[in-house]
Parts: sequence; structure tokens; C-alpha cells
Amino acid sequence: MPAVRLGATLQAGRFIASARDHHLVADATAVRGGPGESWAAAELLLAGLATCAAALVQSAAASDGVRNLQVAVHAQSEAHADESWRYERIGLEFGIEEAMAAQTHVWVGEFQRVCPIYNTLALGTRIEVAINGVPVR
Repeated sequence: MPAVRLGATLQAGRFIASARDHHLVADATAVRGGPGESWAAAELLLAGLATCAAALVQSAAASDGVRNLQVAVHAQSEAHADESWRYERIGLEFGIEEAMAAQTHVWVGEFQRVCPIYNTLALGTRIEVAINGVPVR
């Protein structure tokens, strides 16, 4: 089961995120009191979605005998006009070289079918929140 730990640093609005033995710096935006120099939370969300998309499209292509398919994914989010606390939309644009249109649609469809990140965002999910192990309701 994937897990990430995040801790604050001595600089306000700067955090270190750790997964397994890997670490990255994440910042709050300047609007939220952070330096806004490193990855922001929304960018990390989009990066996770885009990584899952590219990996699953490559995997589907490999299953069809197309090895090392060059895949690029451009992911972007747009804030809701009236409810700034959520996104109105998330867009994914695939750039796939050397593939027939029919195959590309099948591969992207496979990503949409099996990616837990995509399906969680597309369908919504319950999020459980706790403070020091005590559930917040």
C-alpha cells in the first residue's frame, strides 16, 4: 500500500515528503505563507496522475508488442470559479509518438479503466482524517 510521510522544516511553508527511501521538497504557495519555490500540492497531485497515466499507457502498448512507447502527458487543473476549495476540472493531454489512432484510444482507455488515481479523482472517494490517531468527523 503506498504511503507518504510529510514533515515541516524550519522554514515556514516548506516540507519534506518521504516515500520509501525517497525524499522531495514541497512548498506551500506564497498565498498560503510558503516560499512557493518547490513543488506545490496541486502539482504533486497532477504529477501522480500523469505518472500513472504514462506508465499504464506504456504498459498497455508493451502488451500489444510496442516496446518503449514515447509518452508525454500534460496535466492541468482549473479551480472552480465559485468554490475555490475544489477543482472545476482536471485535464490530461497525451502526446504519443508512432502509434495508430485506434491503438492510442485503446491504451488510454486501459489507463482510465485501471488507474486508481484517475478513478479516485473521477469518481470521488471517502477521505478519512485523524489528528494524532483520533478520527475527525
